[in-house]
Amino acid sequence: FIKYQMKCACSLKNNNGRNYTSENDSDHKIKMVFHVILAGWLGSTHRALDKYADLYRKMKFCRCIVHPVIAPPMSVVEASLVEDDLSHMKNLAVSLVDRVSSWMEGGEGEGCFEEVSQAEKLVIFHSFSNGGCFLLEQFRNLIYSTANSPCGKNIRIVGTIFDSSPAFYSNNDVFYGGQLSRAMQYTSWFDRMRIRLYLSGRAWRKRKIGVKFEEEVRERARTYWRRMLEHGAPCTSSPNDPEPELYLYSNVDSLCPIKPLESLIRHRSNEVKHQRRRHVMKVLFDKSPHCCHLRTQPHIYELSVKNFLEFCGFFKKIYQMKL
Repeated sequence: FIKYQMKCACSLKNNNGRNYTSENDSDHKIKMVFHVILAGWLGSTHRALDKYADLYRKMKFCRCIVHPVIAPPMSVVEASLVEDDLSHMKNLAVSLVDRVSSWMEGGEGEGCFEEVSQAEKLVIFHSFSNGGCFLLEQFRNLIYSTANSPCGKNIRIVGTIFDSSPAFYSNNDVFYGGQLSRAMQYTSWFDRMRIRLYLSGRAWRKRKIGVKFEEEVRERARTYWRRMLEHGAPCTSSPNDPEPELYLYSNVDSLCPIKPLESLIRHRSNEVKHQRRRHVMKVLFDKSPHCCHLRTQPHIYELSVKNFLEFCGFFKKIYQMKL
């Protein structure tokens, strides 16, 4: 069990079908290839995620192939409200699984690196805010529930980075100017209008059939947080050893409350699966806004990610030696 904590000062700003590869020395033999999935936050942009892609491209001890993906604002809102309204997020996860599977099998784009086909390929999921976590929820469901199908058989997450996430929320945060309302400020005016019309329309339709929309949202919020806590529900659990996790969070993040998150981190740190304890690392940034840690304290952020990637590669090798 490994846990470390750094305190630092920090601030930020914020992609789709583009892939990025790291700039390693051509005569250096690559032993590890990380497929890094960057799942952006609500309202994030390709330009903002480019900065994180550049961080991974600079890694010298491995090659990083970055898959940036941003869920449309409406799909993030739908995923936060009710369990049966996840179709758009599921479709996005399916396309992401297909893309990563293609690259894992040496498909389009990877042939330009002959050494990559001989290297060990590992998947890192870098999740920003709940927008990224909702996608992670569906991505894990796909690759582990379809482990025997062509869809997910080649993919195994060996490490997860939670950046300003997961964020605890309740039905009050949706209807009474809470976290969702504050998060919407990062979206366009058009998206904000669409979301408000959607919320009003859905609440009205539910009232017409005698259903309390607030109760549905409360139940979805409880289910989401329970899955994040337990990671043992069928749709989110890995059939393998628990992969290492890195939590990057702040003590002043109004969108990701620190008390519920630190309670979750303690719970995850004590989790034992297949007689092995989960390796959890955490970095607490002092006075850093939501998803702003790279821009405010780049050195600490880059060092934390680099150390985590090195550990994930080491952890995978140790696990294979024990088999």
